[in-house]
Amino acid sequence: MTPAPPGPGRRTARPEVARAAEQALLPLRPLTVGEVLDAAFAVVQRDVTTVLAPPLGLAVLLGVQVGGLWLLWHALAGTSDVLAWVVVVLLGLGGVVVGYLLAVWVAAVVSRVCLRTVLGEGFAPAGTPVTWRSSRRLLLPATGLGLLAVPLSAALGWVLSLVQLVVVPFALVEDPLWAGVGSVVAVALMAVLTCWLASYLVLAVPCYALEGATAPDWVGRPHRPTSVPAAFGRAVQLVGIRQALRATAVTAAGVGLVGLVGGLALVALVSATGIYGPVLGLDLDTVLFLVERPGTWYVLACGYLMTLVAALPFGAAFQTVLYLDLRMRSEGLDLALRFDCLDPPQPQGRP
Repeated sequence: MTPAPPGPGRRTARPEVARAAEQALLPLRPLTVGEVLDAAFAVVQRDVTTVLAPPLGLAVLLGVQVGGLWLLWHALAGTSDVLAWVVVVLLGLGGVVVGYLLAVWVAAVVSRVCLRTVLGEGFAPAGTPVTWRSSRRLLLPATGLGLLAVPLSAALGWVLSLVQLVVVPFALVEDPLWAGVGSVVAVALMAVLTCWLASYLVLAVPCYALEGATAPDWVGRPHRPTSVPAAFGRAVQLVGIRQALRATAVTAAGVGLVGLVGGLALVALVSATGIYGPVLGLDLDTVLFLVERPGTWYVLACGYLMTLVAALPFGAAFQTVLYLDLRMRSEGLDLALRFDCLDPPQPQGRP
């Protein structure tokens, strides 16, 4: 029986237009590795003032600490070198611990800011803004996350050391060619394993920041809040085995970009010393004398750390986008993410 033709008030869409319109209403495909990084840059660019303020404040605090330790060193230099070393080293280590815990807290705060930037109104309502008062409630849980990550990192380091004992003998063969190949394979394997294990620790921060008891009201917030210890188990659950390779690749790319920023800063410092050194009266003997001083390396290490802290917004945005993408992949969460780097199918022409 032949179906009746459509009435005068009905119009049928062309097949390709209908398919494109149907696909445009579905949740977008999961992001690729490059799109996760592009989305992280887009998030930082769209809300640059709010995202950059906490990390830059942390970098300023680190700079104040370095200056205070330098003044303390000169104040204690007239008493005893041993006393000066002990006091400065202990205070420096304490400052590093406090800076690390504050960095975890800043990453959690920036993750919430990135959530609002990515999803916008409807998913993260404008009625629950990310304020200083609400962010202070994250300080104690973020401290717990940072402290709990230390023994977990030590356990992961122990696992990597066992793997290294198995891999390193391949680089110690007598043939130089095979020894070189073995060294490259050993380094590559250790880097891959490190990024794979680090992906679980990286995702623990957004898991708690966006699913904890003080998380903003959005579509992905669970009915039962995620606790601090459960955040690490939640990260393992999201990555699992199927997404392990992809999480490793994204983590390696993010860590590589952050490390590249630090490397470029070091190259810029060396270049500036070579260019402006003669103008400032720094000859080779003076430079070598400064290089031999432990305080020079301490200042350089603190400067390198502050550079990495300045790159913290990208790291927080990257881990937040990766977390949301894994929620879509693992749990089918309908977020319908819309980034400038994506090109969702749109209907062409009038139906």
